[in-house]
Amino acid sequence: MSDLCSGQLKLYSNIPETEVDWLWYPYIPFGKLTVLSGDPGNGKSTLMMNIIAAASSGGIVPDGRKLKKPIHVIYQCSEDSAGDTIKPRLIAAGADCSNVAFIDEELSTLSLNDEVIRRAIADFNAKLLVIDPVQAYLGEADISNVGGMRRVLHQLSLWAARYDCAVVLVGHLNKRQSGKDIYDCRYAAQIKRQGARKKALREAKLEPAVPEKETKTA
Repeated sequence: MSDLCSGQLKLYSNIPETEVDWLWYPYIPFGKLTVLSGDPGNGKSTLMMNIIAAASSGGIVPDGRKLKKPIHVIYQCSEDSAGDTIKPRLIAAGADCSNVAFIDEELSTLSLNDEVIRRAIADFNAKLLVIDPVQAYLGEADISNVGGMRRVLHQLSLWAARYDCAVVLVGHLNKRQSGKDIYDCRYAAQIKRQGARKKALREAKLEPAVPEKETKTA
């Protein structure tokens, strides 16, 4: 039956079971996409700074657990300056900046499915990639188009799996122009429809991706 659908149709009976490897159990897995979304000003970037600091130094994550070893991190942020804002925040959080890199966007614009991201992960052996905010890196993808978002996120999820890299997408819930504070979560809905396994740390309030039975950290 190996020739079913030219080899594209697989039997689950032939697939070996594997365990999920976690950067921070039970919130951020290696090799998969994680979504951190919330209202503006709710501390998403501050939370990520602390996670990046712990990851880059082999330090302590926000719930008090110590990571096993330092890893390489790519922190791609479109909203702040590298020199006067991001680096001081990393240092204040206790990051080892020799283990944290970013892709220079002065050379060209960057999008989520850009081959430059794949090369950066591979060349730097990055085990954590943070995109902040995800809306700034959608490229020509239409956030309201399920097919377009699926293609963009599918490619990124393949790279995450190939290089065993935890990918965190930080997103804002934008206020609609109305009398009430209603937030547009369309981009999050498209991500959920993508089909790859996603995790959400809603509004910077940590919600476990799986029932917590034991401590597993990198």
